[in-house]
Amino acid sequence: MQPERAEILAQVDRRLEQTNLVIKDHVDLAKHISTLAAGSIVLMGTFIDKFKPPVIFKATLFVSVGTLLLGIINAVLCTYLYTAARNHLYLWVFSLERNSAEPDKEAEIQYVRNAKYADIAAGIAVGGFVVGLAMIGWFVVSNIIIH
Repeated sequence: MQPERAEILAQVDRRLEQTNLVIKDHVDLAKHISTLAAGSIVLMGTFIDKFKPPVIFKATLFVSVGTLLLGIINAVLCTYLYTAARNHLYLWVFSLERNSAEPDKEAEIQYVRNAKYADIAAGIAVGGFVVGLAMIGWFVVSNIIIH
């Protein structure tokens, strides 16, 4: 094996390790968001009947459930896309190690595309979760403190 090729493969291995850690952290974040959002919806359904009538700002509950569901769906999508990105990264590394001429450009392009879309889905998941919790907070404050 040529010395520069060995150095390239060592750099690729380091990149693969770092990328795997980042992907693992992002997938863990998506799992936490989906779990917390689902738990928030369940708790909302459990305690909604405890508010004294008339309940004001009911629309905030619908917005809250909608944004929490948006967060759950995007967290699942994020997990899928990061898994697909990792698979394409492995294909790219495998083609780099097996082929001395050119690595698989399509696998690299798919990795970058899936990682970019997964980042967008993660941002939407976090945003949906935060907005959903803010709406729950607004509903509780308006019905307990103001009312």
